[in-house]
Amino acid sequence: MKLPIGEVYLSRALTVGLCCVPLVLLYVNTSFIFPYFTGKAFAFRLAVSLLFVLWSAMALLSPRYRPARTPVFVALSAMVVLWALATVLSPNPSRAFWSNFEKMDGFITLLHLYLLFVMAAGLFRSSRDWHVLIGGLVATSSLVCVHAVLERNGVFLWVPGAPQRVQSITGNAAFLAPYVLLHFWLTAYMAHVYRARRALLAGLLALSLLHLVVLYYTGTRAGVVGLFLSLILVCLLATIFFAQLFPRGSQRVRGVLAAALLIGALSPLVVWLQRDASWVQETYLLKRFTNPGELLDDYEVYATLGTRLRTWGIAWRGVVERPLAGWGMDNFYLVFQKYYDPALFAKREPWYDRPHNNLLRWALDAGVPGLCAQLAVFAAAFFALWKGVRGGLWSAFSALLLSGFFISYLAQGLLSYDTLYVYIPLFVLLAYVGAGRGQPDVPAQAKRWSMWSAVGASACCALFFYGVNVVPLQQIVALERAQVMMDRLVDGEVVEIANMQSAFDRAIGMSALGRGEVREELVRAALVANDAVGIDALDKERFLRHALREMETELERPAKDTRILLMASVVAQRASRFDSSLSGRTEAHLIEATQLSPTKQHVHFSLAQFYLDRNDRGRALEILRKTWDMDRRYPAAARHVLIVALAEGRADIALEVERQMDPKRWTGDDLRAIGKAYWRARQPQEGQRYFDRLRQLEPQNAEAQFYSGVLSIEMGQYAPAAEYFAEAVRLDSTRRDDVRSYLDGVRARSGGQAP
Repeated sequence: MKLPIGEVYLSRALTVGLCCVPLVLLYVNTSFIFPYFTGKAFAFRLAVSLLFVLWSAMALLSPRYRPARTPVFVALSAMVVLWALATVLSPNPSRAFWSNFEKMDGFITLLHLYLLFVMAAGLFRSSRDWHVLIGGLVATSSLVCVHAVLERNGVFLWVPGAPQRVQSITGNAAFLAPYVLLHFWLTAYMAHVYRARRALLAGLLALSLLHLVVLYYTGTRAGVVGLFLSLILVCLLATIFFAQLFPRGSQRVRGVLAAALLIGALSPLVVWLQRDASWVQETYLLKRFTNPGELLDDYEVYATLGTRLRTWGIAWRGVVERPLAGWGMDNFYLVFQKYYDPALFAKREPWYDRPHNNLLRWALDAGVPGLCAQLAVFAAAFFALWKGVRGGLWSAFSALLLSGFFISYLAQGLLSYDTLYVYIPLFVLLAYVGAGRGQPDVPAQAKRWSMWSAVGASACCALFFYGVNVVPLQQIVALERAQVMMDRLVDGEVVEIANMQSAFDRAIGMSALGRGEVREELVRAALVANDAVGIDALDKERFLRHALREMETELERPAKDTRILLMASVVAQRASRFDSSLSGRTEAHLIEATQLSPTKQHVHFSLAQFYLDRNDRGRALEILRKTWDMDRRYPAAARHVLIVALAEGRADIALEVERQMDPKRWTGDDLRAIGKAYWRARQPQEGQRYFDRLRQLEPQNAEAQFYSGVLSIEMGQYAPAAEYFAEAVRLDSTRRDDVRSYLDGVRARSGGQAP
């Protein structure tokens, strides 16, 4: 049937537009607050919105552009419905729907991805069209890989200095790794498709190897795990289905596959067993992959696997609490702050916004039903993939390579999480596999809408997309203008506080998407203004009060965030310098934060510091001791307890800390602080023990030499004191004045007698 000329051109325009969607991942806007995510997420949403408005009119008028009701389409649609219900039932529906500027996740992103799937599945029918779309993905990822290699060699950097782990346009090596891993399989698939064209085949094979090189340069364990597991499973499938894959193959080919399977399984073990060899230790990335301290739960270092396991434990408790409805997308912060594992604080993980495991994340987002729905999508995809082999849609070898794509996605997701870099190729491949190209173009009972109905529906879609995309984009542009004023203030320029406050207020009032982050930036601006010179004190006070009101307005929203409570407490404490009555609000915010997150040391430290500032050392010591009891291995908590106990004259508590702590765990900062605390408590012998350790740990530390001299004089050991002072001056000539000042003080206290 001959199509109207307008429909033909519009169909071609939509086809070109969809093929260009992967290019949005190349967009980086360094002026945005989060340059690697926010700009390209808005670009993706706007592109999908525009295309969907046009496609919806065509699909309503002509059923030929509607996707077939295949198992993948039904499973994915059911999953989206479950995620929508989870968003409505979430403790924080606004966060679940909008997410924030930092992650640009939330149900709104899932909705746009689903629309991308629907358009691709409905619009593309021929293999040629699909290969052009997948080619667009491969071309984009190839450009990213070229940039990553240049970045590795110090060329075209977003930040100065060639990084040890490349990140390219993603801003994080952990985001780049799954992106290049998935596109490695897509590139290999395209090489198989065009295997008859030798020049193109050679180029695509070279690009496949380039993706593997970049994956190695990322130094990301999740990506490497995904690669090896997918290669092993693909080789296993190839061995099992050898007859279908190689109908004319020999047993020698089967042997080669078995050998590849064995090598793939054993090579990580070989590298691990050789981890102490020079060829491993002299290579940063291999050393990173095989460092047992980083992989296992070694308390002394940041342990990736140990940290993941503890975070998974927190996530599991969240799943158990809400197994049916889940928490909604991007609400892991509620689970993390409620069930925080104190052992994470020593591993530099006071805040975690994702569980770093896709299975747990799906169960958290939409409950166990959502997890089952997500797994059903992949089951349907594998079913459609191998059913397509029997139906002649593609060869068994093509199905094998596409299976590698899905297997690698699932495997790397056991240690990582999804971003837009992964979502776009994933939903395109789901559409490709589940498009139902064997279905008739026009369903028999399909309804055709009238022209005006289709135009009206498209207009409604346009208004919806304007509200959820254009308005939030205007918000971040307004925030950018306010940040420019704040940057000028930091640089020492004169800024009208009222104008900067108005700029933040405009951004706050525009959209719910980034309202929380705009308020956080408002707090930072108020604190910067409070410390700036040349600003009237009354303007500082008004700005601080305004920032405090906005933060407390943010706290009126459901499902409070501990971070926001801590920020509100900081603003209230600064504002209390102008109005002492605000001190009570500082205390109230901190106490509420400890109730929301009862096992997070950072929160308790802040409350203890508040009482120390009020000279209430008794309450501070009580809180610090309780915090130390959460994890007695943590040196910083023990240090705080020991110092305050000495100030309070509680020798029994100080002795308990001394006995409990392993001296080898004290850092240089710990030794310095405790040594000074003993000095202030007039226990020079105990203080000298700590400075002796500090001098051994840091021989070039002039401060350690100086205080060793001070404590020696306190003990009446003048000869060693002279040596310590001389060494301190030798290491740092500015210490000469400190020595003179201290000795003058000693002479004044001793009636003019020089020691």
